[in-house]
Amino acid sequence: EETKQNLSNAKKLGHKIMAKVQINNSWEMAIVPYVPVFELVKEHMQNLKNLGVGGLMMSWTLGGYPTVSLDLANKVFEDDFDYDKWLEQHFEDCAPKIKKAVSLFSEGYKSYPYDIRTLYMSNQECGPSNLMYPKRTGYTATMVGFPFDDVNSWVGMHTIESYTSKLSALLEKWEHGLALLENVRGNNNVSELIRYAKVVYINLKSTLVQIDFNLKRENGNKQELLALVDEELALTKQLYELSSQDACIGYEASNHYYFTQNSFLEKLINLKYLKSLYEN
Repeated sequence: EETKQNLSNAKKLGHKIMAKVQINNSWEMAIVPYVPVFELVKEHMQNLKNLGVGGLMMSWTLGGYPTVSLDLANKVFEDDFDYDKWLEQHFEDCAPKIKKAVSLFSEGYKSYPYDIRTLYMSNQECGPSNLMYPKRTGYTATMVGFPFDDVNSWVGMHTIESYTSKLSALLEKWEHGLALLENVRGNNNVSELIRYAKVVYINLKSTLVQIDFNLKRENGNKQELLALVDEELALTKQLYELSSQDACIGYEASNHYYFTQNSFLEKLINLKYLKSLYEN
C-alpha cells in the first residue's frame, strides 16, 4: 500500500513511474535463464500495468537473456495481449500441454519458502553439486556461494519444518507438471522449457534430500541414510546430463558458473565414499 501511494503521488507530480523486476533469473533460482512460471509473470505484469507503471528496469547483477519469459513481460503491456495466442506463437502445437504444465509450475512456485537469507544462503543454486558430509562441519554458508551443510542458514526465518513443508508442496506440483511433459516433443522453446523445469525441480529436490540427510546423519539408521545417498546420486546424474546439454544451465552473470562437470565428478566420489560408510 505504501508503494501504491508513492506511485500515485509521483504521477500527480508529473513523474514517470517505473518498476524494477527480475523476470529472467533471480536469487530464487539463478542457474537457469528463466523459471517457467508464466502465469506468475503475467499476473505481476498486469498488476504493474494496472498501477500505471510505464517502464521496467529489467535486470540487476544477475544479468539477462532474451528468454520467452522476458518476451511475455513485454507483451502483457500491449492492449491486445492474448495469453493463448502468445503460447501458440512460442510453443506451436505443444501450447495446450505447455499451458497445463506451466499452470502447475506457477501454482507450486507460490509455495517457494521466500526469505532474504534463504535466497542468499540456501542450496537452491548449487543443488546436487553441493557436497554432503557424514558429520557436521561447523562451516557457515556464504552469500550465493557455498551452502556447505549449514541448514539453519538455509531455512532463514522459517523453521526447518516450515521450510521443508513449503518445498514439498512446491515439488508435488512440479512433479505433476513434469509428468504432463514427459513425452512432449516440439521446437527449441519447448525443449528449453522442459530442461529448465527439470533443473528447478532437481535442485530444490536435492535441497530437501540434503536437509533430511544432514538432520539424520549423526543418529539415523544406515538404511535411511543409504536411501538418501542413492536419491542424491540419481539427482546428481540427472543434473550432470542436463548441464552437459545446455551451457546456460548453472551460469549466472555475477558469479559465473555455480557448477561445472568436474563439480559433479567430485560429488560422485563424495557419494561413493558415503555409500561405503553406510553399506557396511
